[in-house]
Amino acid sequence: MSILSDKFYSAEELKLIALQNNISEEYHIDFIKKFESEVEIMNEQEFDKESIKTYGLKVSIAYGLKLESELKKGHSRAWAESYANSFEEHQHAFNDAYDVVKALDLDLAIEELRIHCKSIKADALYFERFCFLMENNATGQPGPDDQAGTYSKVFKEQISLGKSKIFAHHYSDLTAEDSHTESYCYSVAKAYDEASNVVRNESTTRRYAYSMGDYYGNQYSSSKEILYDEIDKLNEAEIIAKLKAIEYAAENKLPNSELFVQVFQDEYIKEIQPEFDKIKLATTELDQVILQRALEISNKK
Repeated sequence: MSILSDKFYSAEELKLIALQNNISEEYHIDFIKKFESEVEIMNEQEFDKESIKTYGLKVSIAYGLKLESELKKGHSRAWAESYANSFEEHQHAFNDAYDVVKALDLDLAIEELRIHCKSIKADALYFERFCFLMENNATGQPGPDDQAGTYSKVFKEQISLGKSKIFAHHYSDLTAEDSHTESYCYSVAKAYDEASNVVRNESTTRRYAYSMGDYYGNQYSSSKEILYDEIDKLNEAEIIAKLKAIEYAAENKLPNSELFVQVFQDEYIKEIQPEFDKIKLATTELDQVILQRALEISNKK
């Protein structure tokens, strides 16, 4: 015991407190060291004696319980100490512990994630998603563990409904973030699924998917409400036309790109409006006709 911490509790008193709070005897020394550390820090920051005594004890008890819990799961001491020391809530403590172990050994860090998944009997989908989120520092709300759980659950639900793996992945990914309307998640996933068969360019696919998500997410709160009526089809056509024009203008470095995009969009809508089933993501003969027309018109202006 340090001279400073001994002013608040004796070693025997702290051991008794540890036992009363279900901290095993094996970890009493960790609990006492944590209390000593908290007392020194709070004393330097000029906390009053009562605050040091009560808050320092509260923090130390929480530390002892978390440390013991993580070690008993099979985690390394580096992970357990970092996790238990985190001032953040559970979800951020994961990131703190992962970063500490990763700095020492990446393979060990992945093994720590595997131990966590095993302790909660998580499936392979959860593990894969959890590793991805941890690697990409997913520290927002909800935490990486909650997101991985939602992702796994929703993915399996969508597959059981007959959805493709591409649809299920994007729908589950966005749903797990818990910050989008269901219609947004559905529309992005649907667009990714549609584009996967006809568009080879990943940036075009992504732009198309999120454009559709923005449109339907703003118009509807759930996929069940989406009408796909003439207004929706017209707006989809405008989005597709704009994307086609933007891609062409960028690839060919057109000097008057903004004008070309607008003209292409106008000509595209004019051409397909009577028959919306002409809307296609991939390049078609119709695109070539509209492209030539748009180039001629924009070059004259």
